[in-house]
Amino acid sequence: MKIRPAVRFVYGLIDTAASQENSLVGVLTLGIPTQVAVLTSVFGRLTPSTNRA
Repeated sequence: MKIRPAVRFVYGLIDTAASQENSLVGVLTLGIPTQVAVLTSVFGRLTPSTNRA
């Protein structure tokens, strides 16, 4: 069983200078963590938001 987080935004990094064809060189996904501890373990001084958009 794979656990997949709730992805809110997805961005692709495309290299337009390497060749005639644009190539995907990276991906960034942003989402809302399921637990507050996920956020505060990485960013200890960060205060989690209570707003859910």
